[in-house]
Amino acid sequence: MKNTILFTGLLMLFITGCRSNKEAETEKFQKHRNKIIHVGNKIVDIKTDVLFGISFLNIIDNFLIVNEGSPRGYKGIHLFDKNSFGYITSTGFTGRGPGEISVPGRIGVDDKNRVFWIPSHGKKIMYKFSLDSVLNNEKYKPTEKLDLD
Repeated sequence: MKNTILFTGLLMLFITGCRSNKEAETEKFQKHRNKIIHVGNKIVDIKTDVLFGISFLNIIDNFLIVNEGSPRGYKGIHLFDKNSFGYITSTGFTGRGPGEISVPGRIGVDDKNRVFWIPSHGKKIMYKFSLDSVLNNEKYKPTEKLDLD
């Protein structure tokens, strides 16, 4: 019995050791190197007083939504014009109070209804933000929510 197990182990070791790797020998060549696009002159600086770190980007209509992963200020969601990158407003108060977000997650977007949802992982709730409400009221706090449990 010991000899059979030993023989099987040595056979497996021999098979895996002798296998050749054809993928490592294959060279890859680029055939279309002349299709280079220079975008250095198309870079646009975003001029704003809002500072944010690691962020997630979404677009609804003509608005770029920047959702901070770890908000640095008292609001963690910032709206910009998607064409000119001009700052419009911020929303999504951070905290533990009603309508406030603690430990934000990634935004879910409903383009058809101009709505976005953001989870508050600290409260295990998902808040609904209507784009029109956010644009018309800078102190907007969401009232509609879903439990994540």
